[in-house]
Amino acid sequence: MSDEDQFDVFLCHNSKDKPEVIEIAYELTRQGIKPWLDKWELRPGLAWQVLLEEQIENIKSAAVFVGSSGLGPWQSQEIRAFLNEFVERNCPVIPVLLGNTPQQPKLPIFLKGHTWVDFRTDTEAMENLIWGITGKPPEQKPKQPVIQQELEEWKEEYAKEMELEEEWKEEYAREMNREMELEKWKEEYAREMENR
Repeated sequence: MSDEDQFDVFLCHNSKDKPEVIEIAYELTRQGIKPWLDKWELRPGLAWQVLLEEQIENIKSAAVFVGSSGLGPWQSQEIRAFLNEFVERNCPVIPVLLGNTPQQPKLPIFLKGHTWVDFRTDTEAMENLIWGITGKPPEQKPKQPVIQQELEEWKEEYAKEMELEEEWKEEYAREMNREMELEKWKEEYAREMENR
């Protein structure tokens, strides 16, 4: 099999969950991952079991999707085949909980020991799925502690207040200068009036 035909991940899913799995497949493709999805790869008129076996022997990883309908009948067989093959080749089998998965999904015993990717609650689920497929962890974004963030916001607010105070002082100084000018003008006017 040439590198061009090589897939990064097999998307194992119940056909009832296909719409959500297709969305994930598109996002993986945008991220440079080449997914194997039955809808995209199985040519009508050919024995799909043979094509499936070829992929199981050559693919680098498998993502097993679990949604509200649980596992499909063919999906269970695919999982067993992947686990048998992947144990020998040390390839990841990644359990993935879709957004519509019940709170306590019924999971196959042979997948319970694997680290899950959870699209129900994890905002970084796609990054974690890609990590499982490629072995490259996502870049860690440093998170500021809440206190540090509040301090930064307070500093910004204080700086704005200081700017306003400076503007007010400048305006006050201009007003005082105008009053002093007016007083000088009144005094000069009064002297002129006296001299007449």
